[in-house]
Amino acid sequence: MEGPLDEPEPEPSVSLEMGASERRQITILSCVFEFTDGLDSEMDPEYLQSYYSALKSFSSQLADRYKGYMLPSGTQNLVMAFGYPHADEGDAQRAVAAGLALIEDIRNKPEFKSPSGEPALTVRVGVATGLVIVDESRTDGNEVAIIGQVPRLATWLTGLANPGFMVVGPQTQQLVDSRFQLQSLGIQKQAPSGGEITVYRVEMALTTKDFFAANPQMTGRDDEMRMLGDRWQNVLEGDGQVVFLRGEAGIGKSSLVNAFYRTVIEGDRVVVIPCQCSPYERHNPLSPLIQVLQGPVLRFTEQDTSAARLQKLKSFMQRQSIDTSEAVALLANLLSLDTGEEFAPPSVAAQVVRLQTLELLLDMISLAASRRPVLMILEDLHWADPTTLEMVRMMMDRGTFPGLFVLFSARPEFQADWTRRAFVVVHELLPLGLKDARELINSTEGGEKLPDTVVDRIISETDGNPLYLQELTRAILESKAWQKSLEKGGPDTMNRLEIPTTLQDSLASRVDNLGKAKALLQLCSVLGREFSYDLLKIVSGTKNEAALKEELSRIVKAEMLFQRGLFRNLTYTFKHILIQETAYNSLLKSKRRELHGRIARILKKEIPDVTVRQPALLAHHYSEAGDLENGNAYWIRAGRQSLARFANEEAVAQSRNGLSMLKAMPDSPQRAALEIPLRSILGTALLSTHGYAHPEVRKTFTRALELCEFIGDAPQLFRVAVGLWMYYTIASQLDEALDLSQRLVRIAETTGDPVQYLQAQYCLAFTLYYRADFLAAKSHLEHALASEVEGSDYSSESPSGDDTRIHVRVILAHVNWHLGDPRSGPGLVREANRIALEQKHPWGIVFAAFQSAWYHQMRSEPEKTLSYANEAIQIATEKG
Repeated sequence: MEGPLDEPEPEPSVSLEMGASERRQITILSCVFEFTDGLDSEMDPEYLQSYYSALKSFSSQLADRYKGYMLPSGTQNLVMAFGYPHADEGDAQRAVAAGLALIEDIRNKPEFKSPSGEPALTVRVGVATGLVIVDESRTDGNEVAIIGQVPRLATWLTGLANPGFMVVGPQTQQLVDSRFQLQSLGIQKQAPSGGEITVYRVEMALTTKDFFAANPQMTGRDDEMRMLGDRWQNVLEGDGQVVFLRGEAGIGKSSLVNAFYRTVIEGDRVVVIPCQCSPYERHNPLSPLIQVLQGPVLRFTEQDTSAARLQKLKSFMQRQSIDTSEAVALLANLLSLDTGEEFAPPSVAAQVVRLQTLELLLDMISLAASRRPVLMILEDLHWADPTTLEMVRMMMDRGTFPGLFVLFSARPEFQADWTRRAFVVVHELLPLGLKDARELINSTEGGEKLPDTVVDRIISETDGNPLYLQELTRAILESKAWQKSLEKGGPDTMNRLEIPTTLQDSLASRVDNLGKAKALLQLCSVLGREFSYDLLKIVSGTKNEAALKEELSRIVKAEMLFQRGLFRNLTYTFKHILIQETAYNSLLKSKRRELHGRIARILKKEIPDVTVRQPALLAHHYSEAGDLENGNAYWIRAGRQSLARFANEEAVAQSRNGLSMLKAMPDSPQRAALEIPLRSILGTALLSTHGYAHPEVRKTFTRALELCEFIGDAPQLFRVAVGLWMYYTIASQLDEALDLSQRLVRIAETTGDPVQYLQAQYCLAFTLYYRADFLAAKSHLEHALASEVEGSDYSSESPSGDDTRIHVRVILAHVNWHLGDPRSGPGLVREANRIALEQKHPWGIVFAAFQSAWYHQMRSEPEKTLSYANEAIQIATEKG
């Protein structure tokens, strides 16, 4: 009898093959096990086998506990990856915590003791973090291959560690130094790459008290601090309070809690119970409470024997006037203390012991609050173990208690029924406003001052998240690209953002959480910051539009994309660029090039007018696809379009993008032919953005002129030479300006072009005017006027893009005034302003108005001077 046919697999939302390999940041834990004092050479092989079997079992348990991924290892070594197959913001911290647990257990567990009871094994541990390629396409029997320097670096660090110790690299240190005590071992020559790095020995995990003793920077939470202060005042007056702070990762929950903690401990006779949940202690029941008991409450030390610890527990319970026998037995069981025969372990069922222990802990907290005000902090409930969560529920069932302030914090994904109770104050932490974001960036900059354009972009790309604001600011200030740009005179823009190491795991975790929708987000990241649904649908090649819409909806609900519109003109925008860059950077560079090329071809085919409306978009995709010819052609078109629209900053960026592409080409006439128009666009835009006399203007036009002479390109040579002439004139290098303007006249006379002729005559006349040779200047200006041909475009050779006839007329008015002829001037001024208003070019209008105001000022005509001056100011203000 035939069974029912299997349902066919539905088509995916993206029909493209996104590849079996991806780029991601991971942390590698590398361990080498060694028998003590050559014990392996003396030991019976069966004992060796038992140790190896115990190590294998223990390694598997360690991987499960700390969410590590086991990589192929030998019998006497262990290699574990953190951050694969799923990234987590605590990857590096979990790797180091796993290393410390490994060292501790190898030293103390009975299965790793020799027959004489001494430790039979020791272990050396190395931990490294960095970018790798994870290749899942292997066919040699191994599940994945980790390609990159990180595994080799971790192995090398293992060699630097002494037996029983762990050594970490600098990137790992950045990620864990807030949670672990590290000791610098100085700069070491790195064997894998030949470079030098600073390495660190891990001493121990920091206690909860150490964490709260830190003083993190906090900005823009004055309202929240006032709210917490008011609630605390109620507690001091005998009330009970419960506050639950909720907000996304990096929004400032810990900084706020820490700042409030520091305020509270300034008071007298205050008890603080600081509990911190941890992602790598989720499987340890009541771990946050145990840490508090062992640390601030009982003050256990590493040197304490079990008997000493038991005595500290007994003394504490006696001081609290709590029934010693039962309470000590319960807490000793919780703290894994050997009580001998003095306190018999509880003989009831484990579930009963658990409930009795929780009731005891709650009674102890209530008793403390009855004597003096108590602040109990329980941070990061989203990482709490089930038993801790049960204790919290039981505490909320009891309601508020006089003298007790309970302060919780968690991320939005944490949900619990008790948060809806009337006595629980739930406060959502929102992103910082613009003023507070700027203040935080300024305080993070230290002595370095970022340009306003960079600050504005940091704010726009981080969505007011304090952690993102700080880390991105630090990353920019510390980046080599930033330092290099400073050497060139100070940058005012940024290209593609580089995700800081400290944020990569957190952001990658959010992307990994999308599951199947991750591939769609990766494709969206290649399309750009903003894209249309119609374009996405075509590029994805989807055969299942329902799945495409469903996964898009999931991404929107995860607050990674914003959706605008409903049916027609439906568009999507990344919430902030950090998510886009994370998804984009996870793709192999070869896959990115392939996708960019596909997008460019589809844009050109499916949206014919894109070449006119959005040449920069095509230029971007062709450039990223490695198509030099098309990329440069569209950067040139985009730059010229931006100049025509007076978008000079955009023109600078577009021409520089094109020039950057040319670096891959060898010097040749073909390269020069592409570089000349890009240099011309750049120089023209720099005239407006940097000023006519800026050194980069001269450098840009000089290079373009050299290239024109190299390939004999007379038409472009003229335009470039005009730009360089303007630099020399405004920079008061009048000898150079005179030589160049005379050369322009010779070129124009050779070509016979009326536009070039008028422009050349004006350049020569203006130079002579600056040299106070008014008669010669008048002659050339009159030649320019006489040469005008109706229908010619007299803006085509102007470096400022406006009509040169405007300049000829107002400067001739000035020259005639200096020559003692005031009669012709007013008519020339009126004609210049008429042409400017007809052409509607802002620069032409401002130039005409400014020169007209100056002319009437010389004529002592204040009303006309003021009228023209106000017109120039208004246009200049409107156009920025």
